[in-house]
Amino acid sequence: MMGRVCLWIVFCVSISEFVSGQIPGDETSNCTEQIRWIHDKVTSLWSALLHPSWTQPGRLVHAVCNVKSDPFLSAQQRSEITGRISLSQEQGGGLSLSFSLSGFAPGGAAHGIHIHELGDLGGGCNTLGGHFNPHSTRHGSHIGDLGNFRPDSEGKILQRLSDSHLVLLGPESVLGRSIVIHEHEDDLGLSQDAGSHVHGNAGRRLACCVIGIAAAPRVSEGGEQTHTHPTHHQH
Repeated sequence: MMGRVCLWIVFCVSISEFVSGQIPGDETSNCTEQIRWIHDKVTSLWSALLHPSWTQPGRLVHAVCNVKSDPFLSAQQRSEITGRISLSQEQGGGLSLSFSLSGFAPGGAAHGIHIHELGDLGGGCNTLGGHFNPHSTRHGSHIGDLGNFRPDSEGKILQRLSDSHLVLLGPESVLGRSIVIHEHEDDLGLSQDAGSHVHGNAGRRLACCVIGIAAAPRVSEGGEQTHTHPTHHQH
């Protein structure tokens, strides 16, 4: 219901501002610019209506995902993966993620990590739905495709990721959704089989968490490596 209200308001504002010349609409603009303008308006209105305090200039919004291994896996399949993924976003900016995870095989193979569409842990990691994919694209370009992360010699993943396509604010917010760590490396949708185009053949869901609003951290986390989103920057 709130989403429909936002869209209706934006529609009215868009018509008004198009007529007055404020919306990009001359011969030098294109459809992509106009869609982006409308998307930004929807996001701003969504944030202002649901969380007014978040729209203050320079305000950082924080979230956290406390990772635990899937208790529904058998003893032979269960991992020791645990840790914390911190998320933050400034109004109008992209999302920053900080990974502090342990329990992997030291120096082992990379693991695919994705944001999934649901936040239902009733059946463990298997009830979190598919990859977060609001634009219905093929795997490799899902918004929720975070890429592959390789543990260090101590079996830890300490990395940072910045992504301009993920948001805590707006109709495509990841709040209430989940993050899943998979058994294998994600093939990024580059293989020819059907599974590659859906989930990247990343295998079993070993550990997961639900993304929730958090207070501002008291100290910044350090020691992480930087990581590039594979969807938009191949590595």
